[in-house]
Amino acid sequence: MNFQERSARSIPSDTRVAIYGAGELGRAVKNYLETRGRGNSVTCFIDSFKEGEFCGLPVVQFQKKLEDACEFDVIVIASQYAQDIVENLQSEGIVNYIVLDKEKFINYDLNIREFNELQLRCIQSRQYLPSRVVIQLSSVCNLKCKMCPHTQWGHEKPFMDKDTYLEVLDECEKNKINNLSLVSSRGESLLNKNIFEYARIGSQRGFNLYFVTNAVLLNAGNMDELLESGFSAIDISFSGHDKESYENIYVGASFDHTVECLLLLKSKVMKMKTPPILCVRGTLVDYDHRAKERSVNFLKGLGFADSEISINLADNFSGGSSFGTYYPTLDINSLLPINDRELTICSGLDVWVVYTDGLVGPCGCRNYRKLSLLGDIKLNSFEEMAAGEVSQSLVESFLSGNIKNIELCRKCDIPYRRG
Repeated sequence: MNFQERSARSIPSDTRVAIYGAGELGRAVKNYLETRGRGNSVTCFIDSFKEGEFCGLPVVQFQKKLEDACEFDVIVIASQYAQDIVENLQSEGIVNYIVLDKEKFINYDLNIREFNELQLRCIQSRQYLPSRVVIQLSSVCNLKCKMCPHTQWGHEKPFMDKDTYLEVLDECEKNKINNLSLVSSRGESLLNKNIFEYARIGSQRGFNLYFVTNAVLLNAGNMDELLESGFSAIDISFSGHDKESYENIYVGASFDHTVECLLLLKSKVMKMKTPPILCVRGTLVDYDHRAKERSVNFLKGLGFADSEISINLADNFSGGSSFGTYYPTLDINSLLPINDRELTICSGLDVWVVYTDGLVGPCGCRNYRKLSLLGDIKLNSFEEMAAGEVSQSLVESFLSGNIKNIELCRKCDIPYRRG
């Protein structure tokens, strides 16, 4: 079912609001509405699974007659399960609702204090455990992409073995971490010959599996196996509109091969009854706005919808790249629209990475140097790592506003970006 996510600023003023989602995002929406002087009053929370009280207001379970249990003029959906919620509301004839654009709300509607408070509450509500785990199946890659600091990579165990992979799944299952990414800050997962077996195991155990590939090793022979392995979402790394613009960024790849893969993958996904979410996710390494427009238009010409395309400026890979403007206060370069005076509690604290050898670290997407290690999956439980000194001190450093002593974070531009 299609629906449009909207900004919190589109919530009608001077109305009674029921918030669907009795969690930390719902709490943030309540605080936002009560402090913006728009005349809104939050009357209750609605939840699909629980009832009781939250933030001093009643929590009404959806199965009950909502109009009898709570007075409201509009429902604001503040939940990751918006699709199911919209279907449930419409089945009951309720059409006066707004689906909150969570990313815009967090990054644009909240001020820096509110943003950090939300991040901290989310971390604490999980007892410092991650909401997502990145599993590095391969530490080697077949490309030398322009935005990637591959010259700084050390020599590591090339591929994760099955025993280590199963230990990761066991820890995630025990701690109710359902979202797993079979991709990391370095390495092409398709180089691991066991990738499809690992994916099937994870899918059969009920995990949501996210996968990214540069498509170099994709072909007509293995594409069906990829699609049948149980991935919830598949991203293809691509930006450009012709051979030169693509191969200048994805050094070592073939434009013609990747385009052929994109076309074939798209056609196969369209024929599936329950397909994975497909996205072409690309990176730009300069400020040329025309490059993004040309990339998007090219991909649309291949049949991809706006919702299946994400082309963005590269971050500085934890200080590993030097593209963009120099910020002397931070001694970093960045292409991103950052504010060098506003440090946020980084979302990377919420994403752990398990490396090929079983070591575990924070910041799954950018910690290619294996810094601030939390433990070893073969020796330590996730609970022990979350309660450990490294995990706690990382959060405390961000709360203090000083991350200059954290090598992993001190030259990264992501904590200064919002949006």
